[in-house]
Amino acid sequence: TTSAPAPAPAKPQKNLAEEMKKLQLFLTNGALFTKYKRKKGQKRMIWCPTTLDRILWGDEKKKTVKGYIMVADIYGLKDGCLGAKKPTCAFTLESTTRTLELEAHDPEMKAIWTSALQSLIVLSKSGQLRQYIQ
Repeated sequence: TTSAPAPAPAKPQKNLAEEMKKLQLFLTNGALFTKYKRKKGQKRMIWCPTTLDRILWGDEKKKTVKGYIMVADIYGLKDGCLGAKKPTCAFTLESTTRTLELEAHDPEMKAIWTSALQSLIVLSKSGQLRQYIQ
């Protein structure tokens, strides 16, 4: 009789520190979005500093800070924003001090960024962010 082949060894789970480094690299690299203000859109670079405590925006071509929103102040991330040309690509970050309305260039980019930002918000609220980001 022949026996079934042995199952492949389980891949070790990536630890949180590795995941945090990937999240940090992704968010500090940033991406180009359309930022809306009073239904008017402008191309803006969106990124985080290495501390991941703020979401920054600036000119399309360079990372010169024009404004920011503190991650600790964010209480909501929702679909859509006022004035978006592509509503399925838009989302809004709501904080105690301001609202940040963004439109990604496609739904995939929106999904990746909203997932990363949601993770950032959860880690910030839980206090875990400070453990891994120096």
